[in-house]
Amino acid sequence: VSSLSACCRPPRRHMLRLQLSAPPGAARRAFAALPRLAAARPLARPLAPAFGRAARALSAKPVDIDPSLLGDTSLSGAAGDGVPVGTPRPGWNKYGYATRCASVVKVSDYAIRRVKALSLPIVLGSTFELDDSAHGARLHAKSETAYADGDGYVYSRWGSPTNEGAARQVAALEGVGPDSDGGCMLFSSGMSAITASLMAVLKAGDHAVFPFTVYGGTHEFLVEFAQHWGIEYSLVDATDPAAYAAALRPSTKVVYTESPANPTCRLTDLEASLSCLINN
Repeated sequence: VSSLSACCRPPRRHMLRLQLSAPPGAARRAFAALPRLAAARPLARPLAPAFGRAARALSAKPVDIDPSLLGDTSLSGAAGDGVPVGTPRPGWNKYGYATRCASVVKVSDYAIRRVKALSLPIVLGSTFELDDSAHGARLHAKSETAYADGDGYVYSRWGSPTNEGAARQVAALEGVGPDSDGGCMLFSSGMSAITASLMAVLKAGDHAVFPFTVYGGTHEFLVEFAQHWGIEYSLVDATDPAAYAAALRPSTKVVYTESPANPTCRLTDLEASLSCLINN
């Protein structure tokens, strides 16, 4: 037993963590000694009976420990040939301090596959490993998809497995799958999503239709920015679907609504409004 930590908290709540890193026989002998060790320590004394029961169970029935649990295994399945999760790269101590701060730990593909988390793991890395320069050039060209290609990622600001998975989860709630038209993109705030969407399609000389009741940040974007960029807009009553159609111009590029509106919670009949727009 390479490490043992026990914490006793009232009312009689015990938390125990054991890390086994020995062959089954040695682990059994070490575990058998735990009741005596626990009894000699006040904090761990309440755990001594549990240790005793576990030790008797181990002695009565041999336990086989999968060697792969003590480390990673390679694709061939041989124990110890792979790289355990969180293990420094070979020769890690030859790197300078700055390099060790940036990247030393290597995670093998087999280790990632063996984890098998039911929830999507959170990937915190900002950059990703590339196979070669041609691979990097292909990803930077965004030739496959807008921000995450099928064979890898470049930079987390463009896309990452975590963002991609969360976006597809939200899209699935709206009935949109990977092969459907459209999709979902994630932003750090509602206003960043609103401004990015509007700035992507509006330019000087364009017209947009907005409801009277919109979030204050949306109204501020129109007044403080859009009109100074030469973008015109009309404000309508969003509870009347025909009002949207009546405000259309030849230069209209965007029809915008927020439902329920902030902060009045006014609702827009999206289906009826869309029908009016399609008919006009």
